[in-house]
Amino acid sequence: GMGLSFTRYLFGLDPTVRIKLLNRSYSDKDIEEGNIEINVRISKKLKTVEELRSRGANIEIIKADVTDYDSLKNILENIRTNEGSICGIIHTAGVPANGFVINKDWTEFRKTLEPKVVGTWNLAELVKHDKPDFFVMCASLASVYGSPGQIDYVVANSFIDSVTYTLRDAGIPTVA
Repeated sequence: GMGLSFTRYLFGLDPTVRIKLLNRSYSDKDIEEGNIEINVRISKKLKTVEELRSRGANIEIIKADVTDYDSLKNILENIRTNEGSICGIIHTAGVPANGFVINKDWTEFRKTLEPKVVGTWNLAELVKHDKPDFFVMCASLASVYGSPGQIDYVVANSFIDSVTYTLRDAGIPTVA
């Protein structure tokens, strides 16, 4: 996914970069212990990680739900303890808005909102004191042009745009 594209890019810029890939599905430990069901999509991702690691990339896969503030706080504290600081954030989490909002219930609506709205807010709150060198959030032009029937997706991406300005005002180089 997008996280691995950014990983490749950062590794190309600086082969000594230390990257923590957070995702809600699995960790390195889950993979080692065989505690995940590896489908074609995950297999491709793991192949990319292994290829980068074979070239010297320092990549750790951490199971984390960015919408769970307390859990994310603990994970980021562990990263700070082990690495010294958090130098940058690239937030690519999101759930596509499939279908028209009129056909969705609140649970379905929230699935689209939470990774981008709650996840973005949690990350911003938990790393703002680190003063990272960069904070990249993957958003969509749907926040500017709209997306017929997908107000949940538009709202989620508009929120990211707003947080971008808030973080910039706080002195954190931010882009969405």
